[in-house]
Amino acid sequence: AAATTTTAATTSTTTTIDSTQPPPVGIQSDGVYRIPNRHSAKVIGVAGFSSENGVNIQQWQFWGGKNQKWKVTKNSEGYYSLTSQHSGKCMEVTGNSSDNGANIHQWQASGGPNQQFEISHVADGYYKIIARHSGKSLDVWRKSTDDGGDIRQYDYTGGDNQLWKFDSVSSGND
Repeated sequence: AAATTTTAATTSTTTTIDSTQPPPVGIQSDGVYRIPNRHSAKVIGVAGFSSENGVNIQQWQFWGGKNQKWKVTKNSEGYYSLTSQHSGKCMEVTGNSSDNGANIHQWQASGGPNQQFEISHVADGYYKIIARHSGKSLDVWRKSTDDGGDIRQYDYTGGDNQLWKFDSVSSGND
């Protein structure tokens, strides 16, 4: 259920997730997935196969690397963390920002709301991934179709650059 509060200058939405509900269709907690974008067909990955904090999250053609595989774990409140299989670090919104265009990078797990996401089925096996702290969607920035296209957060518009599949994969290099 979503509650909306409107004031003269701002609108904010607070979403409460029923943690007793099962995971979205096709997603199993603690499963490992490649996550392709509907618009580009490229998958979410950690730049340069790095294991450092603060390294950019981007899209790239799938080649089977562990930096392109994500463990999806549901917490007791019904939100998900996305953990890179090569670094063990979590996807997060940089600086806990709630701004449109805020970058997505990897960081040591903290359990913070900027590392937690609501994953909701939209249609045809595609999902939206919404940051808990900001209510904004993971977005392929500027609708890029290039390898290295940036992943950022933006207001959810329902565009194909904000829709993702969760394809089950093995946790190792393919």
